[in-house]
Parts: sequence; C-alpha cells; structure tokens
Amino acid sequence: MTADGSSHRPRKLDITLRLPAVEALFEPPRVTPLSPSFHVYSYTSGLEYIADRLYADRRLQTVDATFLLPGDRLSSTNVDAVRAAVGRFTDAKIEAARIELQASLLRGRRALLVGLVAVVALLSAARLVDALGANWVAETVALGLQIAAWVALWFPIEKMSWETWTHRNDRRIYERIGGMQFTVAADDGNQ
Repeated sequence: MTADGSSHRPRKLDITLRLPAVEALFEPPRVTPLSPSFHVYSYTSGLEYIADRLYADRRLQTVDATFLLPGDRLSSTNVDAVRAAVGRFTDAKIEAARIELQASLLRGRRALLVGLVAVVALLSAARLVDALGANWVAETVALGLQIAAWVALWFPIEKMSWETWTHRNDRRIYERIGGMQFTVAADDGNQ
C-alpha cells in the first residue's frame, strides 16, 4: 500500500530465464518436460515468453531481464552480439506488425465497401419481404435479412478496429522488449 492507500504494483517486469543456449532467446529450446532443465517458459523462445508476459499485464512498461546460460556456453557469448541480435529480432517483429496493420486496414476498407453494398441490398430486400405480407414467415425472413445485413459489417469492423488494435499492441510490446535492460550470466544451477 502506498501513502494514499492505493496498492501499487510494479510497472517493471523483473525476469530471470535459465536457457540451455543463447539461441533459446529466439527459438524454442530443444528440451522436453522429461528433462530437469525444462522450465515453465521452455515451450517457446525466451523473447516470446517475455512478450507473452507483457501481453498478460499491460501495466508492465519496462523489462529488466537476466538470462542465465551454462558456463561452457557463456564463454562463447558476446553480450554486444546478443544485444544486436535482440535489436534485429524486435525490429523484425515491429516491421511484421506494421505490415499486418496496413494489410488489416486495407482488407477492412475493401470489405467495408462490399459490406455497405450488402447492407443496402439486404435491408431493401427485408423491407420488400416485409411489405409483401404480415404473416410469420414474411416477418421471419425479413428479420433474417436484417440480421444478415448487420453481420455483413462485422468483418470490416473487426479488421479495422480489433485487428488493427492487436497489431498496434504487438508493435508496443516489441518496442518494450527492444528497449529492455538485460544481463547474461553464468547459471550456477541454483533454482
């Protein structure tokens, strides 16, 4: 609790990952749950695990990571090379998110044009069917056409709102990972 009575959760992810090799930062390690070196994050690469943690808690704004490597692997690991590789990895992920964002917006705009035509056609057809008779069959068909008209707009709305939001969030996550502070150290085997 802080002085004003509110609980304050850290906005920084402090994380330590034991990795069998530095490559496990970028690709899932080749380790099975039968191995004692399998950890809860061994299902994916180290950086993707960090991204998952950032996705799970939007309050986390910065990352301070420690990557523990076996001593024999550490001697061949150049921290500057790892830092450059992390930068290339996050740059690639940010570029992928930018491309997906543009593609979603383009698909959404195109689908919106088709959707608007469908809305006009389906609502006109619903009105026509409704005008033909006041029985339950005509009312049911007209209602179905009205529902279909609004469903025709769902895909463009999803593409232009939810999907673009996701890609923007991807970009922010990888920007945080690209700016993270990290150290590479020898794993002494203590857990």
